[in-house]
Amino acid sequence: MTHAGFRGVSKSDKQFPGENRMDIGAIGWWHHDNHGDWAMLNALTHAMKPHRIVPIDTGFEVNEDTLYRLNRLDFLILGGGTLMRERPVEPFDRFDSWGEYLTTPIGIAGMGVETVAPNYADAMGALLDKSEFFYVRDQTSLALLDHPKARYAPDLTFSQPLPIAGARSVVEGRSPLCGVNLRRLPGDVLTNWIDVLQQLPVEFRGISLSSHPEFSEGGLLRQLDPQYPDGFDPRSYADLNLMIGTAFHSVVYAIQSAIPVIAIAYAPKVRRLMTDIGLGDFVLEPTEWDLLPGLVQTAIERQEEMAERLRETTTELTRAANANATAIKEHIEAVAQPHERLGPRVSIAVLVTGSDEETRRTIQSCLDQTHENVEVVVVANQAGEPELGTEHSDQIRIIRMERESEAGDLLQAGLLEADGCYVTWIRSGDRFTRDAIDCMVSWLEADSMCDMVYSDYFVTGGHDRILDWQVVHPAYKLFRRNVVGPCFLLRTSLMSDLGMHHATSLLPDYDYWLRAQNEGELEPRHTRLFYRHISNGAIDDPVEEQQVRREWIAGLPLSRQVVWRVRDNNFINQQVIPWSMAAARNVAGTLKQSRRDQD
Repeated sequence: MTHAGFRGVSKSDKQFPGENRMDIGAIGWWHHDNHGDWAMLNALTHAMKPHRIVPIDTGFEVNEDTLYRLNRLDFLILGGGTLMRERPVEPFDRFDSWGEYLTTPIGIAGMGVETVAPNYADAMGALLDKSEFFYVRDQTSLALLDHPKARYAPDLTFSQPLPIAGARSVVEGRSPLCGVNLRRLPGDVLTNWIDVLQQLPVEFRGISLSSHPEFSEGGLLRQLDPQYPDGFDPRSYADLNLMIGTAFHSVVYAIQSAIPVIAIAYAPKVRRLMTDIGLGDFVLEPTEWDLLPGLVQTAIERQEEMAERLRETTTELTRAANANATAIKEHIEAVAQPHERLGPRVSIAVLVTGSDEETRRTIQSCLDQTHENVEVVVVANQAGEPELGTEHSDQIRIIRMERESEAGDLLQAGLLEADGCYVTWIRSGDRFTRDAIDCMVSWLEADSMCDMVYSDYFVTGGHDRILDWQVVHPAYKLFRRNVVGPCFLLRTSLMSDLGMHHATSLLPDYDYWLRAQNEGELEPRHTRLFYRHISNGAIDDPVEEQQVRREWIAGLPLSRQVVWRVRDNNFINQQVIPWSMAAARNVAGTLKQSRRDQD
């Protein structure tokens, strides 16, 4: 059954300018709401231009699909935060077991090393051997590694420092303005720090670098500055007399702004930074809160001297960081072999269901794909029409609904305009990873028998912070629940066979996947290619899912209806299936114990 509404099944491959531009994967802590990590990512992005940075969140599982994704890129840079404490960050703590399957060249930049544990020496050795370069950001890390490949380079953010404003003068009769960043410290010591801070003769300005609950910055800073702003603003450093900082980059930004700084060493990297620049006397350990008043007085008395020293230090570190960034870029260009990014047209329907800001970010994630042959069809109600720039106007089409419409109607309108050989859709607030479309297109291009692929995904909350991730399941489990998730790509030919969505369905996507499983091959892939915002990430209501299944079952031949109604019975799902699974596990356990007894 063919529907003329689905128009695009014959678009040819598209050649894009910049054939030598490379896609460089940057592996780090990018979505844990830490402004310092974002600053490092921005520094890398700027330094590697015109090549493109593809952020990859660390902590992923290594499997066939993840390796496929990594090997699609032209180069990989591992960096972003202190990635080696007692062991390298996952999965690099097992790099000796999977590194040989990584064909994309890799380099390390911006790493800090706190210890080298003997049981991870093989993984670290394999990473050093495999790496094209290995830059650490402090002298202690260099000494701990004691390896000819290891080199020192300043923190990546010094290549893109904050504007140097300098400390303001202390006015007689007016309390000094003191920036403060405080976060959870080892041991039960925060009450002592709060007490000492509140007794200082200064006016506080709270500066938060993260809303992550692990750090508790918000609750702590409100005790010192009830008006502290939510979120980081670099202008907060502009007119300070002094900075008391815990987070690593709260100290870095003070140095870059020539603000006298006292650092609280919640982690070894903070003391190392201050020691390397000659300010080791202005670092306090978590148990040294009683020394703070004296250091504050000294810093205020030596304000001009310290500010001048910090200006000189920042100039020197910026020069070194830029030289290092240039060396990294030249090395990558010398060893990497750019992949060809040719492929058929992909249509992405953006359903405007959120704010203008959410919609703009979603659209930008569609336009920033490494697979550039995409068209973005934005479908909006009149009241929700987003304001868009003109930079990518040739790739964007906007459909305005004549009346207020639900998501199912928006989806139907967008798909009718789809011109691509492959199609997907996305809602305001959600985002693709930068290489999502490239991975999914290449999987479909490589397997002509597959009609649709869908992948694992992250669930994110405020400030794009990762809250969780979801693993998708095989399509045969659709009879129990919607297992596909929000990240998928299907052939337009499958849509032509299926016909239009049922726009009035309680769950239009789920209804469609139930029909699609009988018409084509749906294949799950296990690498995280999508960020589903929490407002869109709630699990579908089981009652609504069951209603959608029953409506779908009603359209099947009578003989199949009987089978499906038995399978989708509440008693079967709640009693029989769990009992059967428990019985199977018991049998398997008995057999296993029997084999052990025989051995």
